[in-house]
Amino acid sequence: MEPITTWLREISNIYGLDLLAVLASIAGCGVSLYVLREVTSIKNKYLFRIRVPQIIKSITTYTSDLNEKLEHFQENRKAIDVILVKCSSVLEILENKLEGKGKRHLLDIHKNVKNKNSFTYEEAWSIYTKLLSL
Repeated sequence: MEPITTWLREISNIYGLDLLAVLASIAGCGVSLYVLREVTSIKNKYLFRIRVPQIIKSITTYTSDLNEKLEHFQENRKAIDVILVKCSSVLEILENKLEGKGKRHLLDIHKNVKNKNSFTYEEAWSIYTKLLSL
């Protein structure tokens, strides 16, 4: 503790400031950093509430498209793969915004979709039913 007080006294002597002014400046800097962190947290929560309904709407659209394409799976294999890849990117965006149980459930779905080039009917149906649970 002694080196810190010595350092503060030296700074106050060099700049001709009172020790109290130096301490107040340091405390003010700490409060400013705290407020900045809290404002950023509030902004992120607000953006989350604004953005999530749009993301859910996109997932719902992809789920509806997937349901239509699954009726004629063999003819629509490429379209199903494209829908699932698009859905994967939306899931990734949502994954970064969620926490807790919701994120774990989403990670499970995203893991099934991610890094696959082609899906069987059973895999696509399984992903479709999991997407419905979102």
